[in-house]
Amino acid sequence: EEANLNLMNASTNVCRISVSFDQLDRTATDKENEGLVEFILVNSSLKSIPLIIPGVMNPNLSPKSNSGVNLRIGQEIYFREKGRKYLLFVVNESILKGEKLDIPDLIRKRKIELGL
Repeated sequence: EEANLNLMNASTNVCRISVSFDQLDRTATDKENEGLVEFILVNSSLKSIPLIIPGVMNPNLSPKSNSGVNLRIGQEIYFREKGRKYLLFVVNESILKGEKLDIPDLIRKRKIELGL
C-alpha cells in the first residue's frame, strides 16, 4: 500500500526517469512468504560475529548492530569456535515476528551446552 523510492543524481547532468507500477498478486506473495519467519539478529557485543546460514548467506554481524532476516522454518544457523562450525539454533515457530535474538547471549549459552 505504501512505498518509497529515493533517487539521487550524483552527476551534474539532468536526468529523466520513468516509473511504472504493476498490480501485485497478493496470493502469490503470501505463498512465497509461507513458512518464513521475520526476526532480528542482535549483536550486543563490541566484536564482529560471523555466522553461517547455509544456502542463504554468511553474515558478519557488526558490533552493536541489528540485522533483520526473513528465514524459513527449519533453517539452521551456525557459529564458529576455534575454526570449527557449531549449530547455534534452528529457526522454528517459537520465534515471533520482529523478535530480537541476542546472538552473543545465545552463543554463550550454546557453548555451555556443548561444553566449549
